[in-house]
Order: sequence, then C-alpha cells, then structure tokens
Amino acid sequence: MDQLKAQGFTIDECHPGVYQITGPGFFLTQIVVTSRLNPESHAVLRVLSNHALQADVETFIRASKAFVKSGDFQRVDAILQVSASANQALFRRIREEDAEMCQALREIMKEDFEQAEEKGESRLGSLMTKLFSLGRDEDAKRCAADPDYRQKLYKEFKMVGACSN
Repeated sequence: MDQLKAQGFTIDECHPGVYQITGPGFFLTQIVVTSRLNPESHAVLRVLSNHALQADVETFIRASKAFVKSGDFQRVDAILQVSASANQALFRRIREEDAEMCQALREIMKEDFEQAEEKGESRLGSLMTKLFSLGRDEDAKRCAADPDYRQKLYKEFKMVGACSN
C-alpha cells in the first residue's frame, strides 16, 4: 500500500479491513485484509482466507443455517468448498473434534456428499461392467473387496478422478 501511496493513489479505509484505492486513470479497487475484518459481521469473507481461524469457520457455519433455509444453499456450499480446500487441516480438525460442527457441515454439504457418492457408485459400476465384458471375473471379485486394487484398475482403464463409462 505504501507503494501505491507513493505513486499518488489514495487509500481510504471504508470499513475496518476494507480499503478503497482511487487514483487518476485507475479503476475502483478494494483490498480486503481478512484478519482485520469484524469476525461477526464479515464471517463470510474471513473464512475465504487460506489462514482461516476455527472460530470464524464455526461462526460462519452457525450463521449459514439461516442462509440454507432461505435458498442460498449454493452460495454457502461454494464458500465452504473454497474455505475447506484452502484450510484442509483446519476442517479436518473441526470434523474430528467438534461433533456439532461436523454435523452442521454434513447438513450444509449433504448435496455434495450425495453427488460424490453417486459418481463413485457409477464409476464402480462402469469398472465392473468393463471387467465382466473382458471376462476378468476374478479381477471384479478382487476389486469389490480391495480398495487399493480397485484404484489400480481405475488407473489401468483411465477412470481416475472421473465418472467414466
């Protein structure tokens, strides 16, 4: 920000943690410093940091129950996915340590879990169909019981990470 000021730009803090930058020939820009935002009123923005705090995530999850009821499920889900991706260790800790928060996460992300399960089942079905069509009955039996072997077969048939037929 010092460099911007030195180049003649004006920086105004319009809210704690939110800075508006203006200057000649410069489009309106805002910089958000998530650590300076109010934890209660800006929980959504604070969880989008790759250094989110557990208290912020929990505040957002509690507040998001009202959003889900009002039909904003996709927005809440998208925010949680971005935050969980950027803060994997934190979300793992929340799932392990806080049963109430873990249940709230499950409720919010229920649709994602269901879609992932459907894709997994479809992919397994495609693999089994492929194995049986090739007469590889023993491989089909083994992959049904052995997840590591199943992963090896997914790679063999280039079905990694996708629901392929």
